[in-house]
Amino acid sequence: MITTLEKLGLTEKEAKVYLAALELGADSVQNIAKKAGVNRATTYVILESLAKLGLASSYEKGKKTFFVAEAPEQLDNLLKREEQDISDRRLELKKFIPELKAIFNLSTGKPKLKYYEGYDGVKAMYQEALKIKIDEIYSFTPLDNYLEAFPEQNSVKDRVMKKWKLRVIYTNKNGPVKDATDKKKLRIARFVPRDKFPFESMIDIFPSYGIRIYNFIPNFNGVVIEDKQVAKTLKAIFDISWIGAEKYNK
Repeated sequence: MITTLEKLGLTEKEAKVYLAALELGADSVQNIAKKAGVNRATTYVILESLAKLGLASSYEKGKKTFFVAEAPEQLDNLLKREEQDISDRRLELKKFIPELKAIFNLSTGKPKLKYYEGYDGVKAMYQEALKIKIDEIYSFTPLDNYLEAFPEQNSVKDRVMKKWKLRVIYTNKNGPVKDATDKKKLRIARFVPRDKFPFESMIDIFPSYGIRIYNFIPNFNGVVIEDKQVAKTLKAIFDISWIGAEKYNK
């Protein structure tokens, strides 16, 4: 019986105390401890632990406290708890897999990938970008989407403080933005009409490092690809797009 209870998740002493209480019925800690062959102090702690598991309870009678084991059917709760624990751990693993894959990809020479989810995740992704050592960013930006998602964002201030130059191709539902190009803010911009180029995600290209893709409303998430070849390819696409965008900015 003790071995079986151990397989269900109880320790050897917990199994002994539970069986002793089950056999004695309502009784004192002293008698349960004696029956179980476990010292009194330890038995008291174990009975409290069993109570948390739903396997024991207590009540006061006069000045004495009596403990009683719950029906054996309650042992099924141990399995339910274990099933829930496994389910919770599986969810944690699912969240952790992208990080493990990133380590694996890095060790095998593959692009390093990171995935961020939710509003706070995207903000954390932005904060991480501020740690990168670069001179210039190339960006495809759906401006109104970005401003709606982060109206309080101080990206311009942060970027200028780091002396990062920005070259951006942007869309905006209200058309071109006055002073989009601003030398004091180290920014050169070209507008393209959204009806012709309806990109929804913001893509920041960091030469010699990788790219960062931000998705905003309604689903906040982001992907970081740390790979120089990917960055080089996207930079070439940006250069082609930059030339093509010139006709919309005359």
